[in-house]
Amino acid sequence: MVVCEVVRLRNTTPCTFHIQAEDIFHSSPKIDGHPIEEDHLEVPPGFDAEADGLVVPWFLTSIDGLIIREAGSGCVVRCSVGPKVDSASNSDWLQLHCLDWDPVSEENWFELGQRHFIGAIGQSVQLQLTFRQPRLFCPRPIPGSNRLAKEPEQRLQVPTEASALATWLSFASEVESAPACTVFLNVYDLAPATSVLNSVLCNTMVKTFGAFHATIEIYGQEWGFYRQVDPEVCGVCRSRQPRQHPIHVYRQSVNLGQTRLTEAQTYRLVRSEVAKLWPSKRYDLIHCNCIHFCDDLAKRLGAKPVPAWVRGLHETGAAAASLVRAASEMGRMLGFGREPPQGGLAAQGQLADETQAAESRT
Repeated sequence: MVVCEVVRLRNTTPCTFHIQAEDIFHSSPKIDGHPIEEDHLEVPPGFDAEADGLVVPWFLTSIDGLIIREAGSGCVVRCSVGPKVDSASNSDWLQLHCLDWDPVSEENWFELGQRHFIGAIGQSVQLQLTFRQPRLFCPRPIPGSNRLAKEPEQRLQVPTEASALATWLSFASEVESAPACTVFLNVYDLAPATSVLNSVLCNTMVKTFGAFHATIEIYGQEWGFYRQVDPEVCGVCRSRQPRQHPIHVYRQSVNLGQTRLTEAQTYRLVRSEVAKLWPSKRYDLIHCNCIHFCDDLAKRLGAKPVPAWVRGLHETGAAAASLVRAASEMGRMLGFGREPPQGGLAAQGQLADETQAAESRT
């Protein structure tokens, strides 16, 4: 399934709404870093805040779905994730239902993307939910004409049915809704073969580590660090088509906050300062890779650091490599490891030659 997270809530209407998340598979949601202490989240007029852990549940594993209620009238919309019954595609949708789980306002359903691995695992999608009052038009006579003109109706019509409330809900991609100065960490699976494992190890229920590639997106451009054929050239590359890659598989974007730099200042920062510090020859799979680059660039932009679940595998690898080196050095000091390995020195020399040849090819 495609995992759907609501990461920002905005209310531009004069009404108050209640959101109730009842999903046993996910932790309690937070608003601006603070846990929700009541059994529901109140969204008053003018509300605008970040959300964490507010997951729209998979329809097969949830009893109630994500419940949205208008406080005055009490009408309810249930939100869930699942495929369309009459669709032949492999896509999941954010679906809207009434209290009895009958579908409502299908034209406002949001397509989340395709599933993979026999429909069991998919990508993670971050959405912004905006409560927005629909504009209603009332006819008025046009002087000297038999026609009627339509004017926006100023009177507030509070939704009293699920189908009406559904039209007040506007879901949009967080990346496309955020200001241009927002710094995003774009996370990719290293290859299609690693997508399933990454989804098992890193999801909304558990975040450990995974095999990821990462880039920084800012002002519509994506910056990444790569090993080049010529080690002396710059390792920083720019893409004008963010979240697309011929090898790596896009997984999700993580909002790291906003930068105070303008677009021109950001470009000068990368070209004049950062690029000089990241030549291709610095690239090391464990100790100096694309994720280290993203962490450095995010810091220079005044954004939050790369999350631990993205860094986890590389930090674990670096720690393991340090332990191996320490153990090897300790063994040398104590006199261990002086005997040649089985197969003799010739075999050892052949292995070294093969290793050097492999290193030269990479």
